[in-house]
Amino acid sequence: MTIDDLLKEQAERHFAMQRLTNDSVLHAYWNFVEEHMKNGFLPFVIRGAVAWQSESGARFDSPDGRLWLESRYDDLDIKKAASGTHEIWGGRRIKLEISNIEDSKTKLEEAIDDITFISNSISLITGASLNWLPARRLEVLVQEGIHAGPETIKNQDQRRKVQMNIALSRHPEEQTSVVINDTNILSEAFALSIHLERIPNKEAQNTIKTAMSWHAQAGIIPSGLNRFLNYWSSAELVCHSFYKLLPSETVGILSKSAREAKLAELMAAPIAASQRASAVIDWAELVRPTARTKIASIFRLLFPEDGGEVMRKALFDKEQDTGSSMFSIRNDIAHGNYSEYDRDFVSLVDKKLPIIRELSGRVIVAGINMSKTLFQQP
Repeated sequence: MTIDDLLKEQAERHFAMQRLTNDSVLHAYWNFVEEHMKNGFLPFVIRGAVAWQSESGARFDSPDGRLWLESRYDDLDIKKAASGTHEIWGGRRIKLEISNIEDSKTKLEEAIDDITFISNSISLITGASLNWLPARRLEVLVQEGIHAGPETIKNQDQRRKVQMNIALSRHPEEQTSVVINDTNILSEAFALSIHLERIPNKEAQNTIKTAMSWHAQAGIIPSGLNRFLNYWSSAELVCHSFYKLLPSETVGILSKSAREAKLAELMAAPIAASQRASAVIDWAELVRPTARTKIASIFRLLFPEDGGEVMRKALFDKEQDTGSSMFSIRNDIAHGNYSEYDRDFVSLVDKKLPIIRELSGRVIVAGINMSKTLFQQP
């Protein structure tokens, strides 16, 4: 087989799996399926604030023999030690057939679930924050003093080839970076603090700071579901806070007496049996407006060029192909309807992350830019 034939076969295999699933972790493994077939297991790295000080330095198998784990506490990695980050290496035994794509997909999903479960189990019993990464099992030339399984090389003239778990990324964006220049720092980053200080309302200032914190922390959290909630929360916080802080006539809120009069009018009107549920919703909206109402009201002020309509649709309108909106995704995550085991939903969230990140950032920036006008002193 020529190199061209080999590359063509690999590409066809990749696209065949892509037609079956969008799971980025599964694809990270499938890209090196020949290696995993040769090794007989899927390697992985559990990374976080758990230092497994193994007395024996041995590799431990799970009772059913499907998983093995080994401590990497003795690795002399100064950067990791200083940051409090340690690694546990593992493997999930598996038999794959390249020719049977659907069967391989099922087996990979089962294996990924097992790896996820053992990582979550260690996190649960230790109370530590952990993240696991797919990996490759590669032969590496180890220098003096580097822990290589049960033995450590002590002779500085000694070199040895050892098998190591080399972590891969879970998501494509982990492999990208942003390039900035002096203008970004001088005219944008520094300028934000100046604009923030000029907001005349102290509570509004604190709201923006908190929203920026939620937004920034979303870039640190490894879970896409949690990141989505962080981005959403930063935008909702700005809208909810401004809704409370701004004058009722600015936001478009009826006065208390007007709300009571409107409520009395609605309750006095005859209601057909089929309309009772919607009538109760209308009454509740007068007493306690929903998050959707508050967000739409503030969008009208933050984005006066179109009355906030574009932003409102971006968050609340459902897509025809998925039947989901940003708002429904937020609710599904917040209510625990899905988890990292639900691959289709996780893939959907991963696709939406760049969008919700941009929308959240636009709300924060608009909040800063419009605050001087909205909260101007009388």
